[in-house]
Parts: sequence; structure tokens; C-alpha cells
Amino acid sequence: MTMHQEPVKVFRMAGETGQTIIRVAARDKEHPYVMIARATLQDSRLSFQARGMLTYLLSKPDDWSVRIKDLMEEGSIGRNQADNLMKELKSAGYVIQDRKRNVHGRWEPGLFIVYETPQSPSTENH
Repeated sequence: MTMHQEPVKVFRMAGETGQTIIRVAARDKEHPYVMIARATLQDSRLSFQARGMLTYLLSKPDDWSVRIKDLMEEGSIGRNQADNLMKELKSAGYVIQDRKRNVHGRWEPGLFIVYETPQSPSTENH
């Protein structure tokens, strides 16, 4: 499926503002519903399970911290399934994990940034 991508306007760096959920349209606090681009929900590169997880993540507040343990509890899934779904979302460009090495040279868990539209591959830290 070829997806038409609208340019995403991000006016601030995600890490600078604490914003970890990046949407195309701003949320309207007077209307407690979630609007998600149709192309995102119909992205055939994603399994139904990954689409469900992405929908759940996009329904969270902009500054919500993604934690695998929370996803496991909310989705009644195990660690392997949660990790695999996040890998699927990363592979498709919906999730980027900002990771850094600690003083011992080991990777720290890092911050997950969730996008409503897929991002091009970058120099993401794995």
C-alpha cells in the first residue's frame, strides 16, 4: 500500500518539551475523543495488534511516558509480544526510541517517541 504522507509540522523538539506523542492535528481538550489519520489505521504494513497498540499510544496525553510494563498490563500481553509489537511500530516508522549509552558503554532503556504518521529512517539509536 502506498501511503500519501502529509508533511508533519513539529515546532519543538520532542525531547525539549517532554512531548512524546506527536500527532498531525492538535487535540481539542473540549472534545474528549481521538482523531487519527485514516492512512495510519489502514497501514497494511502493520498487524492488527500493532495498529491497536498504536491507537492506544496515540490516545494518551502528549507527555505520557511509554513503558513496556504498562503496555503489558493494559494489553494483557507478555513481554515478548509487547517488545515485538514495539519493534513492528519502530520498523514502520511510527515509534523512535532515543537511547544513549551509560558510563559503562551499555545502552540505557531510552525514551519512546510515538508519531501518528510514519517517519523516515534516521540515525535512531538501537
